[in-house]
Amino acid sequence: MWVGSAAAVELTGQYTNLAFQTKNSSQREVVTDLQRLRLTLADEREAWSYQFSYDHELLYGGLVRDPVFRTQLNTPDPTWADLSAVLGRDRSSYWRHTLYRGWIAYRAGDWQLTLGRQRIAWGSGRIWNPTDRFNPVQPTALEQEQKLGVDAADLTWRYSGFGAVQLVAAPGRASYGTSRKMALRWHDTLGGVDMALLGGRIGDENVAGLDMTGNVGDAGARLELMQSWQGPRGSSPPVSTTPGRQTGCRTVSISLPSISTTVRRGSA
Repeated sequence: MWVGSAAAVELTGQYTNLAFQTKNSSQREVVTDLQRLRLTLADEREAWSYQFSYDHELLYGGLVRDPVFRTQLNTPDPTWADLSAVLGRDRSSYWRHTLYRGWIAYRAGDWQLTLGRQRIAWGSGRIWNPTDRFNPVQPTALEQEQKLGVDAADLTWRYSGFGAVQLVAAPGRASYGTSRKMALRWHDTLGGVDMALLGGRIGDENVAGLDMTGNVGDAGARLELMQSWQGPRGSSPPVSTTPGRQTGCRTVSISLPSISTTVRRGSA
């Protein structure tokens, strides 16, 4: 006798087209177009969940012809695992595919462990976050919301509806420009203010940070502070701070129809 249980596996797609005008390294105005097709496979059940997002990206136009930008395109992504490959290129176009996200998570009560390429969303700033030390900014990034992600292990304890303690560790790979990272972060909501404290070691630096988000009268306010220093007696650079602000560029984003399949598994 077989007892079956159903789990929904969701396959979704998204097409994005971004056309923009900017200046190249010679300070000349050029027009460039970015096209991306992203396919995402995700599943979630009682204890296990996973997500894999696979991208095809085509960049075409004047920026690709710029020698400085082409050098940056040839630089490996600052990640531990090499999950990208160039499929084609010429003087005006650059086509590659990459694994944008690829993680698996296990949840047990208030604890969750996530392994793989993921987004570690620390900080409240809209453009730049001093406390966001796990998501490197690519020099060729054309979209603020597209974060490269980090190959890491994330252990989170959610002790209340708003509070959690998070430990993140990521291996380093010097040849790809990424260093070993480990940090512990606490965040909660106290008196209507979202607060977070963190400490850890990023490469050869010790770091400590504070992040606060709340309201001042009828206006919202955000503040991030980060201090880093090298070694027990190393000199400390000035504290990095950022206020909250938000800008953006226009994109055309189309969500393709999602495809859901049902997988039935059973045991005798």
